[in-house]
Amino acid sequence: MTPFKIVTAMLLGITIASATAQKTTRSGLKAKSIAASQKSRVKTDTAVLDSTNRQAVAFSGYEKALRSTSETVFLTNRSNDTICGMKFAVKYFDMAGHSLHTREITNLDLVPPGETRQLTFKSWDPHKVFHYYLTTPGRASGNATPYTVTIIPLWMETYANDK
Repeated sequence: MTPFKIVTAMLLGITIASATAQKTTRSGLKAKSIAASQKSRVKTDTAVLDSTNRQAVAFSGYEKALRSTSETVFLTNRSNDTICGMKFAVKYFDMAGHSLHTREITNLDLVPPGETRQLTFKSWDPHKVFHYYLTTPGRASGNATPYTVTIIPLWMETYANDK
């Protein structure tokens, strides 16, 4: 066997081995059909939330540990319609009330009326030096800075639920 054929055979073997190691699809997944009750729903307009309809949603259970790369919060739909998208502002403050950061998050998860969903999004703290004041900072917290948040709903899209 010539050196060229040996090298070619080795490269082919490496290519096949790396191709099998890079399988990116998950097996066992099944398509979900939309329930008949959801098909008959009428999509409503995007609502800009004013002070009277901000009560349609509630945020609770916010958490971000010191070394965490993500933040979580629970969103409860208090309206009679299914939420299919919303945007909210997260405002971060130090314990003296000084503003640290503000950002907007868009969530496209479905939240049926009366139900709660946990939302997880990337942390605003890439250096991992801040922790939510109700979250235990851990033993090696050093000079970790506690903070508090205010979450303000900005807009949401809903599906009207048929009765």
